[in-house]
Amino acid sequence: MKEGLKLSICIPSNGTVRWALSALEGIYSQDCDPDCFEVVMTDNGPSDELEKAVAGLDYPNFTYRRTTSQGFLNIIDSVKLGRGQLCKVLNHREVLLPGAIQHWLDLAEKYKDEKPIIYCCAGLLKGGPLIECENFDSFVASMSYWSSWMAGICVWDIDKPALESIQYDKMFPNTSLLFEMRQESRYVIDNVPFATRPDDRGKGGYNIFRTFAIDYLDILNALRKKGRISLDTFIKVKGELYGWLTDLYYKEVFTKSVHTYDLTDIDRSMEVYFTRAEYRKMKLMAPWLYVRRRWIKYTGMLSKLFRKK
Repeated sequence: MKEGLKLSICIPSNGTVRWALSALEGIYSQDCDPDCFEVVMTDNGPSDELEKAVAGLDYPNFTYRRTTSQGFLNIIDSVKLGRGQLCKVLNHREVLLPGAIQHWLDLAEKYKDEKPIIYCCAGLLKGGPLIECENFDSFVASMSYWSSWMAGICVWDIDKPALESIQYDKMFPNTSLLFEMRQESRYVIDNVPFATRPDDRGKGGYNIFRTFAIDYLDILNALRKKGRISLDTFIKVKGELYGWLTDLYYKEVFTKSVHTYDLTDIDRSMEVYFTRAEYRKMKLMAPWLYVRRRWIKYTGMLSKLFRKK
């Protein structure tokens, strides 16, 4: 590890230039000492387009590597290359908010001795900016389905050796990493917003309902069977995931989407861990959500109009 290097920002990319370059610009526009952090970008895209795009960049402490890892396993490659005390994963579609890197540097300094498992939920959870969990079960319950989100991952240098022995789920290697790099620890959820996603067009390429309604719940169910999480935690996360899947059905199936997800066999995916009645309710909720959101938009426009007058 480079002496004094506190933080590695690890960006797995599928080669999409417009996303990756925006992410890099957001990083290097931050007002903090570049000697305290590095940026590692791994690229498993189908062409050398991104490699050519970054070749002319003159960013300090920036490393680019091509990788042959398939799909989301690219995440693990980026973390392995990080040399900082703390490796923080960043989605290549995210543009950092001002002060984000300094906040991560402060986290690394604050917990450098204890080195608990840290997960960054970016303000997506209810509660304060810092949630400290007493055990693994409460950690999983507190994160809810956001433990599926790769951009929350943080890995300390002491956990790097464990990366070689983990059996990674193909669709959720980040979740496998989060759950398996240690069996016991203190757990900290950092809930401070750190990025925006200005461009989501073209995201997809996989069967999103099968991935979340089956694959992700398979991971949690395995934890339940091993006794690492309670049945109550599994039921809680599954119930909250159902709400997210209902909203997903509205956005991706009922309305026109800018994404490229595979939406086949939704009924089969939903009827593994959920009941047929729950799936019917999901479909019935879509037109109600449409009317409700149109009404909210309409009343919001009227409110702005009257305020102007």
